Amino acid sequence: MKVKNLIPKINPRSFISDYLIALGIPENEIEDYIQPVNVKYQSPWDYPNMKLACEMVHDVAVNPESKIGILCDADLDGVTSAVAIYNLLQSIRAGYSITVFHHPKKSHGLSVDVFNQIENSNLDLLVVPDAGSNDGASCTRIASHGTKILVLDHHEITKPNPNAIIINPHMDKAHLNTKLSGAGVASKFVDAYCEMYGLNPVYTKDLVACSIISDVCDVTVLENRKYIYDGLNQIENPFLKFLFQKAKEATPHVIGWTIAPKINALFRVESDVATVFEGFINESAIESAYKECNRAYNASRKITNEITKDPVIDEQKNCAISFIENENASFTGLLANRILDATKKPTFVLRDKDDKVYTGSMRSPIEFASILNSSRLCRAEGHEKASGIVIEKENYDAFLKWLDAQNFDLEPTEDIAGQLSPRNINLFLCEQIESNKQLWANQILEPRFSTTLRVKNSDVALFKKTSTTFKVEKNGVAFIKFQLREDEVQKIESTKRLKIDVIFTLGINRYNDVETPQGMIQEWTISEDDGEDMF
Repeated sequence: MKVKNLIPKINPRSFISDYLIALGIPENEIEDYIQPVNVKYQSPWDYPNMKLACEMVHDVAVNPESKIGILCDADLDGVTSAVAIYNLLQSIRAGYSITVFHHPKKSHGLSVDVFNQIENSNLDLLVVPDAGSNDGASCTRIASHGTKILVLDHHEITKPNPNAIIINPHMDKAHLNTKLSGAGVASKFVDAYCEMYGLNPVYTKDLVACSIISDVCDVTVLENRKYIYDGLNQIENPFLKFLFQKAKEATPHVIGWTIAPKINALFRVESDVATVFEGFINESAIESAYKECNRAYNASRKITNEITKDPVIDEQKNCAISFIENENASFTGLLANRILDATKKPTFVLRDKDDKVYTGSMRSPIEFASILNSSRLCRAEGHEKASGIVIEKENYDAFLKWLDAQNFDLEPTEDIAGQLSPRNINLFLCEQIESNKQLWANQILEPRFSTTLRVKNSDVALFKKTSTTFKVEKNGVAFIKFQLREDEVQKIESTKRLKIDVIFTLGINRYNDVETPQGMIQEWTISEDDGEDMF
């Protein structure tokens, strides 16, 4: 386990500032980053085409006879983007119907699963949030029927699209926030329209906060941090409010590990997406939406467990490869994560898309997408450690040979806050970390620390009622790890004196009105202790 200490010496009094600076937040922005009440949002009027877009939508929307459609993209960013636009249009033309088009499964933009339905709807206006910039051919066909098209997107523009009005920060990379989410771009349009036509502002910041976290946008950008801060401190969308209340806190962690997985599951299994969308716009539909989210999430987990139970893995020198049936295409990322956890190698889960191409997901312990693209034998699109991948079948063997010939260091260096002995852990430090939960998102990970625990196995508690949990106390700090593997349990039980190198996060255990520090073990290596300086 290789680690890099970001902070040479942990000082509880200045820890939060020290940690943020170490992660790249400029020292002169620290105060604003922690509490961005004085940070200004970039004006929506800085975006090219904004006035033109507002005028086009207004001309259509004010006519009660007009037919308007919104394409809801297949993830939480897509849903929140569509909700923001829907709420705006309802404020313009209350009582008149707006058609929302949903992907039946996980796909994006004007893909074939929704294209025919949209094209045959004889719309006067189609709004495409969180997608559409590169759907030029589809937009041309839809526009040929007299439909005006507005694209509100945040993805790179790689193809011409002359038949749509496009609002996209990549149209002016030098001056705009290109790290903004799709819902963030939609929000800019909503704000501009309300200002231009004197409407009461339509609140969207809670939607944007969720989208930034779920889409893994760069939270070191001060504007994105402000959206998160404002959105989580003022939650107005009734369904989001309900979900946060269920989770008992409004934090990025809840978005990333509870809300986003439940919404995204809708697009992995057969589900009633429209019912969930209705929950976002109609308070009376919240209970039904919640039940459908849970049903889809549980169904998704069941399928994930089935396809990951015994996958066929071709483990090469520098990677692991598995193939998946086309009917399970939306689960490639989840399976890749499972295989990565088991092999610790860059993992590809592929499907046989057609006669010429394999597509799927890549997951890696190291930054890998750029390396893959340098081979010119595949195309990786997304994040460095988690991306989609496309491989031409004629290049597949050459791709494997190229991978095998590379000399990668596949053991990642873990960035941690620093080394922290149990004797130096106190409640004040734990409280500092806990009270700043809203900071821990995406690139600003919850602080992790490292230490070595030297213990007797007789001091270790193993709880095996459901899945095995490890617990040991050192210097008044309880160290806990959940879901131990069978080999880890055997190692602990068979070794009298243990040396356990751990990476852990800090929290507070509250029991019977008593607060004590606790360390939640994220990663560890277990070995037999040589006895030196053990006790």
